Amino acid sequence: MIIAQSCGYLCPRQSFDGQVHSVFERSVNIVTGLRATPWLSILDTSLPATPTAFQGALMTFGNLATALRAGDGAFMRGGVIRFRPSRGVQVNTVTAQPWQRAPSIAALDDSRLQHNLAALEQALLGHVSSVSGRPDASLDDYLNAAGLSVPAQLGARPEALFGNLGKGQGLTPAGDDFLLGVLAAAHCLRPLWPQADQVFQRLATPGLLNTCRTTDVSAHYLQLALAGHFSQPVQWLVYHLLHGTDDSTLQHSLHATLAIGASSGADTCAGIVYAIHQLSAL
Repeated sequence: MIIAQSCGYLCPRQSFDGQVHSVFERSVNIVTGLRATPWLSILDTSLPATPTAFQGALMTFGNLATALRAGDGAFMRGGVIRFRPSRGVQVNTVTAQPWQRAPSIAALDDSRLQHNLAALEQALLGHVSSVSGRPDASLDDYLNAAGLSVPAQLGARPEALFGNLGKGQGLTPAGDDFLLGVLAAAHCLRPLWPQADQVFQRLATPGLLNTCRTTDVSAHYLQLALAGHFSQPVQWLVYHLLHGTDDSTLQHSLHATLAIGASSGADTCAGIVYAIHQLSAL
């Protein structure tokens, strides 16, 4: 039996009867049938914590994709998740502890924010250049290489960002991850900057997110983001960007976010940098 060590703050604790949506070597996604949490993930501890995931040492079990498959039954009783027809995989969630969420930001030091933003942007571009082998000297270089288009003034046309939906490869395409970064920055700044609140509200307008244009996995994370919920690394990166006074802590948070997926972390960071630049100019 796998013991879940941590859980997201939206994870269900009640019983459910659902089915496996998708399974990979280190993760399983479950459609629960619950209204409050229709999607649940079980992740290895090497993957980033999310609001709707239990985490445990799944790699000790081996490759999950050899034991489970999409369409298998998945149900929870007494805090234990089991699967049909496979009886070999069980996840005990009873003692799982919620992971630490980033605090809300009560005030900003504008000069420190600009310092942190410049440091983050420089480190991000350095990372992208080293991975891609191309000299990305600016955020515009990154956007051009990724094939993403953004409004020159975010406050005027934030809805245009949905034009990037589904652009890129992988379970969470680059355009989706970039939008998620914009949402993370705008959501954290909502209590402090009216322009951030306006942008977030416009992006969260019902009907703008066309889930048919992207993957089910990415649509799930975007729906969470539009409701103000983000993974642990993304929450803490935005927090340290806006509030941090220690460069090493910011760099540590950046590296934790860059570790998400093959390029998802970098695409999310790019969205955060773009959003802060745009929102601070409004």
